[in-house]
Amino acid sequence: MLNTKTFAIIFLLLLSTTIKLFAQKSTLPRDIVKVVQLDSVVVKAVKKGFSVADFIEMVKKDTSFAQAFENLRYANHLIDSEMYFYDKKRREKASAKIKAQQFVNERNCRWMQPLDKETKGHFYKKRKKKRGEYKYYTTKLFDHTFFTKDTVCMRSRTATRSRQITGKGLQKRKQQLKSLIFNPGSQIEGIPLISKKLAIFDDKMTPYYNYFIESVNFRGKDCYVFKIQQKTGLKKRAANKVVIDNLTSYFDKETFEIIARKYTLSYRSPLFDFEVAIRVFLQNVQGLLVPKTMHYNGFWDIPLKKPEIATFDVKISEVHFLDF
Repeated sequence: MLNTKTFAIIFLLLLSTTIKLFAQKSTLPRDIVKVVQLDSVVVKAVKKGFSVADFIEMVKKDTSFAQAFENLRYANHLIDSEMYFYDKKRREKASAKIKAQQFVNERNCRWMQPLDKETKGHFYKKRKKKRGEYKYYTTKLFDHTFFTKDTVCMRSRTATRSRQITGKGLQKRKQQLKSLIFNPGSQIEGIPLISKKLAIFDDKMTPYYNYFIESVNFRGKDCYVFKIQQKTGLKKRAANKVVIDNLTSYFDKETFEIIARKYTLSYRSPLFDFEVAIRVFLQNVQGLLVPKTMHYNGFWDIPLKKPEIATFDVKISEVHFLDF
């Protein structure tokens, strides 16, 4: 049986969004274009040359969402965050408000200066030997994703990144689950019980979803929106085949640059339960995408461990890249 402590750490690395991963090459199922529902504006665009097949393929292979988090590591910025933990009755158990400033020098070395930190409740462990350590795994991984305690020197932004999931053990699990966040819709080998259920563009999964392309004005920008939603009324056996409940991506019509993504993942089994909702808005700074805000609302439960119910809000501002 999977070690529960290891699985908890692995699963919560869904939050660790700092490594760029690339989509696997694949072709679209033959019938998916036929079942995509278009609004009237998109129908008119198709008549003028807009290709539904090309747009879906672009959505599937897009890596800019992952790259936006990678870019943040190379930028001076201010981070303002709030996190809350709850019991089963949704009563607050612990919370923290953290603000910090990241600095980057011409050698691609980064460090952070804490500006403010306020905690309430049982946010830290109480045991004498572990006093001062974070109580929740979620907090540890949130800290690992957005903060750094020491000076960290990195490769150049132009360095080529591996397109393959490599490594063994925990490191491989990290990459698999980061791929789940950044590249939803591609099968990721080796994730217990749910690997094949992630391939929402494959022929075996399309019967469980509705697909939409719409034209909307989103925060003052004309956008194409690609939505994937689990079909309503599925029988229990069919519903158990679905992990990605919904996925909505917003693309700027002029640049086809992704500007926001919202998605919900959930699964129920004797081994583990989870339900995670994530909403991310991006911003373009000096020609590069970086996160602007991120909201996380998550629940997970595994055997022999207490469930963790948490919400996080992150705001990124005052972003600036050095010219070198």
